[in-house]
Amino acid sequence: MRQNRWKTAILSFSILFFMSGCYNGLRIGIKPVDVDDDIPPYIYVNTYEFTTTLGKPIDFSNITAYDDVDGLCSVEVVGTVNYNKAGEYYPTLVSRDTSSNVTEVEIYVVVLDVVDETEAPVTDTPETTAEPEAETGCPAGKDPELPCDYVVPQDLEGWQKLYYGKEGLDQCMDGIDPEAYACEAIYANDGSFWGYGLKRREE
Repeated sequence: MRQNRWKTAILSFSILFFMSGCYNGLRIGIKPVDVDDDIPPYIYVNTYEFTTTLGKPIDFSNITAYDDVDGLCSVEVVGTVNYNKAGEYYPTLVSRDTSSNVTEVEIYVVVLDVVDETEAPVTDTPETTAEPEAETGCPAGKDPELPCDYVVPQDLEGWQKLYYGKEGLDQCMDGIDPEAYACEAIYANDGSFWGYGLKRREE
């Protein structure tokens, strides 16, 4: 009878011990009710300065925190960063454990006044009309091989001075003896007006 009682006691003690071990195992990462937790989580961050360009938000989702009682904790960004306006911003990374211990880390965010060309929308290139090649000849001119706005060399023979354009007449007439010299119009290869030439009158 005593042996049965000892066996029952040993069995009960073993079950109680086993249950106690499982309970502790199940409590891993969960704050025990009898533990005073006054240590805030630690935020894992490699840098406190972040730089981006217009229209390109920074992804803070890879930043985590760890608490010695609660284990992994979430991190949220508190503060405003306008990614559509260039400037400097000072948001805060915040993590809180189940005991209401809070860790706050201020970070520095710079939004540059440039657009990331690698993500810029592709726009159609406007079509450009090729300029026609300059005429090298003048089929209807005195000399078809010369451009239309050139003066045929033979037409320049006998002139002492040449004056281009309509204003050339005043220059041609300035200080000459009208009885000895004449200022006459000169025409280009296509017959259009070119300028004036000074020529000695034939005696």
